[in-house]
Amino acid sequence: MGCKFCATARVKLRRNLTAAEIVDQVNIVQSDTGRISNVVYMGMGEPLLNYNNVLKSVRILNHPAGKNIGIRHLTISTCGIVPGIKKLANEDIQPRLAVSLNAPTDSLRTKLMPINAKYPIAELLKAVRFYQEKTDQRVTFEYVLIKELNDSAEHARMLIKLLSGIMRNVNLIEHNPHPGCGFVGSDNKRIKQFASILERAGIETTIRFRMGRGIKAACGQLGADTLDD
Repeated sequence: MGCKFCATARVKLRRNLTAAEIVDQVNIVQSDTGRISNVVYMGMGEPLLNYNNVLKSVRILNHPAGKNIGIRHLTISTCGIVPGIKKLANEDIQPRLAVSLNAPTDSLRTKLMPINAKYPIAELLKAVRFYQEKTDQRVTFEYVLIKELNDSAEHARMLIKLLSGIMRNVNLIEHNPHPGCGFVGSDNKRIKQFASILERAGIETTIRFRMGRGIKAACGQLGADTLDD
């Protein structure tokens, strides 16, 4: 999808995964670790642009004869594909929804995420509200913190205003470095300050732990080894 902070965005699309391939990722991990109880669709690719295969895999993972994972433990993360969010809202099966937001204004979000030029924030949040009307579910907003770009106290206050009236929680993610990317992740102090402002406004906020950096598998790093090559 061309997100400027993400290594995966610089790797060319080859093809969509089938529903079987998506389910088999759970099978393979489960054979190593034991039962998987939560699944999030995110990482390499945009789930709502592979809608039919993603939804079919959700049904398989949720079904008692499949993996029997509760529907509230299956989350689809999107960069903001508005038609896909609306379509998902009208399904007879409703996984949780997460939205990669990363900025409180259209100008900054478009700079970071080109998809915002097609589906700006107001249109995206209108779709999120429609999803909530249909499902009565809380939505998670993901926010990658980049030093001196989207991590100020003012950005936090703008985000609070933006998400007013939406049942939501926020995941804060430190930007992870990869080859050719000039962004720097916010430091721990800045991240905690940002989280504190959100929490004081009554927004449940989680700082996502950094895992996988050593093998370039942290958030935003998938495919970074390809860029090195």
